[in-house]
Amino acid sequence: MKAGKVINLLQISRSTLKRYREKGILKARRLPSGQYTFDDDSVFLLKKWTLTKTNLALRTRFYL
Repeated sequence: MKAGKVINLLQISRSTLKRYREKGILKARRLPSGQYTFDDDSVFLLKKWTLTKTNLALRTRFYL
């Protein structure tokens, strides 16, 4: 998956995407052109995790 699509899907900045790639949170492969492609599975796993975290925060706030 290309960087622009990942940024839109996760609603993150380019610098955050770079940090996630450098820390290994998102798996990426560097192309000969110097661009990166990101592993679909790791992107969707992170998306699922952030949605779960958001839902838990909203539920906790609702019950307080």
